[in-house]
Amino acid sequence: MNILIIDPTTTLDEDVGYYETLASPGTHVRIEGLCRGPGEVANFCDVAHAAPEIVHLVSTIGRDADAILINCFGDPALDAAREASCVPVVGPGETSMCVALQLGTRFSVVAVPEGNTEGWVRMQARRLGIEAKLASAIGLDLSAVQVAQAADEVVEQIAEVIEGTIDRDGADVIVLGCTAMARVIAKLRQRLKTDVPIIEPSGTAFKMAEMLGCLGLRHMHGRFYLPFDPENITGYPSCEGGGAPTDLTE
Repeated sequence: MNILIIDPTTTLDEDVGYYETLASPGTHVRIEGLCRGPGEVANFCDVAHAAPEIVHLVSTIGRDADAILINCFGDPALDAAREASCVPVVGPGETSMCVALQLGTRFSVVAVPEGNTEGWVRMQARRLGIEAKLASAIGLDLSAVQVAQAADEVVEQIAEVIEGTIDRDGADVIVLGCTAMARVIAKLRQRLKTDVPIIEPSGTAFKMAEMLGCLGLRHMHGRFYLPFDPENITGYPSCEGGGAPTDLTE
């Protein structure tokens, strides 16, 4: 089983040990970052600049994978990647929100950054047809880079917001709305005194990709996803093979 994880930024900083703990025996993981594009995906312009490189990676090195994960809660270029791929492509945002419905009736998303979180997450939930199940979407005054540093004060800030939305909004599932929160999930679970399940999006999407790959399931082409012809695209030079690769499991 070969899984390709695409970090849709130029600042590749994945916690390799985290995926090693999640990978099933026989699963081989390759991580690729972008050679050009945003340093952090925080808005629509960032997505637009990341999209060509994501599709390039999917349509080249993605051919050797059994499943692909685009590792950003905003699911940048997810539909385009599915159109360019013959294997399942998953996004942490879509996957986590769908999994939340297996664990409760109303979920809240706690994400970064503060400014556009509510609108962005509601847009994602509306696209999935589950906006009525979204209790709230709360943005933190933090960047993904700050979250990834996993400082104690950052963990405390996230925990306080989670406790607030459980009490105030009636959420019975919490979805962390940033894949950088994989760095703090262990500390968060130690800090929080609640039976409400906390979904970490990166690991959840990784296991979904692994499951779909094992089952041999993929997206249908020919109706919503049409055949992709790379020769129809001109003027987008890309680094051959993507950014710096990281192989985790042999």
